[in-house]
Amino acid sequence: DQPETDIMHALKELLKERQQLLVCFCAAAGLNTSAEQDVVVDQLAVLKRLCEVLMDYYALWQFEIYDLLLKNGDHYPQALIELQQASDILDQSRSIAVAFNYKYDFESRKLNMDGLENYLSFLGEEIARQIAVEDRVIHAMGTLH
Repeated sequence: DQPETDIMHALKELLKERQQLLVCFCAAAGLNTSAEQDVVVDQLAVLKRLCEVLMDYYALWQFEIYDLLLKNGDHYPQALIELQQASDILDQSRSIAVAFNYKYDFESRKLNMDGLENYLSFLGEEIARQIAVEDRVIHAMGTLH
């Protein structure tokens, strides 16, 4: 069945992206925001990579998995219930990720490292909430056990 194949492929991709996100997040969490100037270039690369992976991860969830589940909800009624119950959490998590990306993806402006540690802590909590919802949805689908 094509919808199930598409969803399974997207879920496997999500788990790969999740692993990348967690690695990038840990690298960013280990940054020394009071480092000497020559270290800042490396820190900027770490933050830029985190922002890229963060946006890819949330886009994969929103525009592939979420959309596929909505289109094929008759195959996964319990997963749709989980999505509906967690819609506020998912919306908040996505908004925080986008705001983090806007603040720390520094293409067109000078990066301000003030508050990075606190923001990363807050972002980490939201990523954990997002992952918990995703796992409940995946479990409700009866896939990837």
